Amino acid sequence: MEYVRTVKEALVVAMESNCFVWTDFEGTIFDVEAMLSLLKIVETKALPKDHYFAVSIEGAIGIANGYEFDIEWIFYPVLDEEVRRKYIEAFKRRVEDSAPGDRPQRRANSFCSNCGERLSPGVRFCASCGTRV
Repeated sequence: MEYVRTVKEALVVAMESNCFVWTDFEGTIFDVEAMLSLLKIVETKALPKDHYFAVSIEGAIGIANGYEFDIEWIFYPVLDEEVRRKYIEAFKRRVEDSAPGDRPQRRANSFCSNCGERLSPGVRFCASCGTRV
């Protein structure tokens, strides 16, 4: 379990745990892009002083009120591999289809250090395995 002060930090920690697709208690599915959009809404709201965002080793995100055992879970990792793959592939296509000027350029022949997959220019995470690049 890791505790952080901001939603943005919580998302980064979850993604470092290879979690890229989440669901809420209503069953709505959020990919990285949806979570980033959500961040824009909530990042301006500060938590009370004794509250933290909690991130499980699986990538679940919740709010802890200062006690490790008292966590209100908000987002849960999607564990169904077929659903995860579908959302990750759709996100990967959106990234690849975006205009080159919309993101910083990297070397054209970059490869993931974890799985060896070719990286699209400007990506921060491998679309195949999720490793931060």
